[in-house]
Amino acid sequence: MLKGARTIADLEGAGQIGATHVGEALQYAELLERPTEILLARLALAQASRQRDRKQFKLHVTAIDAMASAQVADWARDRARTLLG
Repeated sequence: MLKGARTIADLEGAGQIGATHVGEALQYAELLERPTEILLARLALAQASRQRDRKQFKLHVTAIDAMASAQVADWARDRARTLLG
């Protein structure tokens, strides 16, 4: 997921990966049906919006919770639980 976001940022000439780049990487992960990448992108977006936009934070947390039965790598699911409490 980060490789995709980094590539998108590079194509735009951005020095750093931003939330818009992660959001676009999320769209590609959803299109390609890659649940672990989707979870990681949602997690990154939730973390980015935690302090500045509670509505977006809750949106991403709800989407992560909805993935409870998805075939996601255990380490990614554990990381989400750790970071989101």
